[in-house]
Amino acid sequence: MPKHNKRQERELLELEIELARLKLAAGELQRRREQQASRQSENIGQELLSLAGNASAKGLALRAVTLPVSLKHRLLVGAAFLAWEYWRNQSKRYR
Repeated sequence: MPKHNKRQERELLELEIELARLKLAAGELQRRREQQASRQSENIGQELLSLAGNASAKGLALRAVTLPVSLKHRLLVGAAFLAWEYWRNQSKRYR
């Protein structure tokens, strides 16, 4: 009987070790996913800023405001354009 108990204890310890390894691997995987999501959101933000800058430079935002669409959409585009211009002018002051 004592050998049977020692064998069971050994199996239990091995299972606990495997559980610890799996928890570490899961934590590492979660950390990598969070880093990847963070990088993707940064890239999306940079792309949006670039697109807004290009639209502003080419006058596309002003043309979009004057398109024959609903007033609600024109106001939203106009507000976004004004916010972009304000932010761009503020950032130029601090350079």
